[in-house]
Amino acid sequence: DRVSYAGMDELDRWALLRLGALIARVRKAYDEYQFHVVFHSIHNFCAVDLSALYLDIIKDRLYVSARTDSRRRAAQTVCFEALTALARLLAPVLTFTAEEVWAHIPGSGKPESVHLVLFPEERGEWVDERLAAEWERLLELRGEISRALEAARQQGRIGKGVDAVVYLPGVPEEQWRPLLESKGPRLLATLFNVSGVRLLERAPGDAAVGYESQDIPGLAVQVMPAQGLGWRKCERCWTWSPRVGDDAAHPTLCERCAPNARAVLPAVLPKVLAAVWYGLSNECCCRCKTIDIRLFVVRRVARPWARAADCVAVAAPRRRSRARHWASAGGHRRLRRRPARRSASRAAGRACRRETAWPS
Repeated sequence: DRVSYAGMDELDRWALLRLGALIARVRKAYDEYQFHVVFHSIHNFCAVDLSALYLDIIKDRLYVSARTDSRRRAAQTVCFEALTALARLLAPVLTFTAEEVWAHIPGSGKPESVHLVLFPEERGEWVDERLAAEWERLLELRGEISRALEAARQQGRIGKGVDAVVYLPGVPEEQWRPLLESKGPRLLATLFNVSGVRLLERAPGDAAVGYESQDIPGLAVQVMPAQGLGWRKCERCWTWSPRVGDDAAHPTLCERCAPNARAVLPAVLPKVLAAVWYGLSNECCCRCKTIDIRLFVVRRVARPWARAADCVAVAAPRRRSRARHWASAGGHRRLRRRPARRSASRAAGRACRRETAWPS
């Protein structure tokens, strides 16, 4: 299921580039006994490169894409490489934690202990100076887009970033325009975490929020609410798209989620029906032995914590309330409960009840 380096998107290749740089820096720090460099390097990589950027972007494809989608598999490949590398790099300083993490890593053929493997090595194919230079500039642009989105959020025009469509009417010609045109609106929308990006276009109407960058001279940004463009929100991925409802079978899904829903439903529906039938066949009355859908709803939906219940055709004995009284002892008040009196009919009814295991 692993995806080769050549089959990955630029974002995945950038993440491996940063992982390779981390491996080289940490190995050098261990050789020089600079353990503070080890700590700060790994912490910054996890907090900045992974949490604040890469994982925040790929969660959309992990949640929404089909199970066999190549882009989803590529993201899982990068996550696996990062996990195994971090576990080995942290093993000398977090001995037991790294060992526990290693035990939960899936896969066959791996060594029994993380302390029986060597440090990871930086792979030559991960090193790409051109990619590093381009993405350094793209991340600088991402910071400016985040400021524009925050300005629109403070004015109450948008809620989250996916509620917006970003227009870039003004872009510096020599430095930025060729780079942005080569990446395309799809990659830029994924990087900016918005529903759409329009290059060299102005937002229609007066609902857009303008922003002029101070760090990138000549860069003008307009943030337009996607709802103001007549776009609809997909109920599955929560992004806005003008093509929501194109599929008549799924009128509330976008063009990306509708094919995935059609592929998932035939595989999931038999399991759901089997689980429901298993529950119905085991949810019979304890005394009259009849199957009742209302009993299934009461036991498994309304009161899943209840041990048992009779169907509506059989009058179940009512529970007697337990009287409580206060008794003073040792200078403080203590709550005591009287033991409940169980009648013969309640004892017999409870004895005939049985518990059934819910299918896993």
